[in-house]
Amino acid sequence: MNNIACIERKSIPHQFLAKFIAIKTNTDTINNLFDNITFKEKNFIENNENFKQPIPYIVLTNKQNKIAIYQRNGSEKRLNNYWSIGFGGHIEPSDFSENNFLETLLNCAKREIFEELKIHLPDTIQFRGIINEEITPVGRTHIGFVFQTTINTIDTLKYSGEIKNLKFTTSNEIRSKNLELWSELTLKLIN
Repeated sequence: MNNIACIERKSIPHQFLAKFIAIKTNTDTINNLFDNITFKEKNFIENNENFKQPIPYIVLTNKQNKIAIYQRNGSEKRLNNYWSIGFGGHIEPSDFSENNFLETLLNCAKREIFEELKIHLPDTIQFRGIINEEITPVGRTHIGFVFQTTINTIDTLKYSGEIKNLKFTTSNEIRSKNLELWSELTLKLIN
């Protein structure tokens, strides 16, 4: 059985469920408002709009303030070939931290980055805010929690087959790409 974290849509504050939003907020807010996660079978909730799956969405930058960007080529076929500036995935039971949603998100972020890029995240990870879109089938069942951190290089990374064309680039070049909606929203939080 493949259980992943979810939150009942009706328990999420309405302001976070707008059609296309990026909201800067603090970690106290997410710990207080999103402390009611449960774990359910992925096949049950993946397309069930009564639930939102919380996803840590990590943006990697370098010391020159360029942003890592890549094309998706993974198991979530609905996002393939779009460009993305975020790395992340579903929260698994092993990521869970009792009564601390932020720690749960960070545990998941660290695991996902290691799985996808084979690197350990630095300790200086900054929470940037919450993103949500209700336009696509993926968006209607997921809610993003954006984090940002700085790494030295991506040139030597051994990344998974779900990632292609990984590079650092400028915000202007990123805006010219065919971005997934979450990346468009995330740019509002990190620039």
